[in-house]
Amino acid sequence: AGDLASAALGASHGSALAALGAQALSQDQAARYVADERKYLLLSAQRQVGEWPMQVDIFEEPDAPEAPFHINNFLVIARDLMRGVYFSVRLHDKAMQPNLLPEEKAFL
Repeated sequence: AGDLASAALGASHGSALAALGAQALSQDQAARYVADERKYLLLSAQRQVGEWPMQVDIFEEPDAPEAPFHINNFLVIARDLMRGVYFSVRLHDKAMQPNLLPEEKAFL
């Protein structure tokens, strides 16, 4: 994911949108989702990814497409603060399992 972000952010704004690949939400959907105060925002923070400042928001998404099959359903939306480009991904129990330490898996 870091390589994708680096490639997209290193390109011009138009090329960055073309290089985003499969995203959970379109650019417009991501902007509307972040602005919607009715959504379940769990965490919001600014982080530096390489040389790019990012606003990262993590939402609980109980109405996600696969929500009935998982306990945890997160929607992560990151916005490149320099270019205004959104990156989005959905994470759920199965998607997170390979990346967790054994003691972290116990929390799921």
